[in-house]
Amino acid sequence: MDIAIDCRWITSDSGGIRYYTLNLIKHLALADRANKYILIYDTAAARDEITAYTGNPANFRCVRFEYPLFSLKTQYKLPSLLNKLKVDIFHSTYFI
Repeated sequence: MDIAIDCRWITSDSGGIRYYTLNLIKHLALADRANKYILIYDTAAARDEITAYTGNPANFRCVRFEYPLFSLKTQYKLPSLLNKLKVDIFHSTYFI
């Protein structure tokens, strides 16, 4: 199964969402080698933090999505990206 996780909140001052997302990907990287994970990020700092938390296992890959979090473009570009990536599940840790 291909699972996309929106990790764009980890470099913002989002408190619980930041720590939830980081711990989610950390423990998925430790526990699950069967599924493929696509971690969506927006900045190089986010990518670096993702890699630090996951250790970059073979079933994880990072995909950059550069549109601002609350922009109108996010609302129509993100679904297009998810369709292009052919994900089975998209997990957003925020209410976009």
